Amino acid sequence: MQPFTLTEARDNKGAINILASNKNAKVIAGGTNLLDLMKMYVERPEQLIDINGLDFKRIEVLPGGGIRIGALVTNTDLAYHPAIIKQYPVLSEAVLAGASAQLRNMATTGGNKDREELEEVKRKTENEKKNFEGYGSADEIKKNYLSNVRSKAAAKVNGQLKKLGLPTMPEHKDEFMELCNKLGV
Repeated sequence: MQPFTLTEARDNKGAINILASNKNAKVIAGGTNLLDLMKMYVERPEQLIDINGLDFKRIEVLPGGGIRIGALVTNTDLAYHPAIIKQYPVLSEAVLAGASAQLRNMATTGGNKDREELEEVKRKTENEKKNFEGYGSADEIKKNYLSNVRSKAAAKVNGQLKKLGLPTMPEHKDEFMELCNKLGV
């Protein structure tokens, strides 16, 4: 994991100002997914903004019968809230079945906003891995990588990675070449 600074947001406006001034800042609350992504170098924020002190921890029953769920409500609080159990028992059961108590106590309902996009990138990455299956030598893998890094398909994937703030293939080309040199390829 690369070094980062941690800033506690004192109010909504302060958190928004930090995010606006630092494109490499990320918001953290429960952090159960973000920290894993940081450990794998998928996410590389320079600054984390802790929003746990902000007022988004309420579950409110609305006049029309609906419910407003704050982004900082933990999954445990959501699952055991009396109104959720009464009006939305399937939601309560799904949240309880979705993770261990330890994760539910940390994870917030507002987390994972980019999960669908990350899953799409993961799926495409798995498909791209298939291109490298069956190569007989490291030389062939290197040759394929160098030709694919400039392909139309790679440009499309790199555009999606960049949009998500993830590293692109060309950004890792130097690391790849350095590894090839170390391995004598």
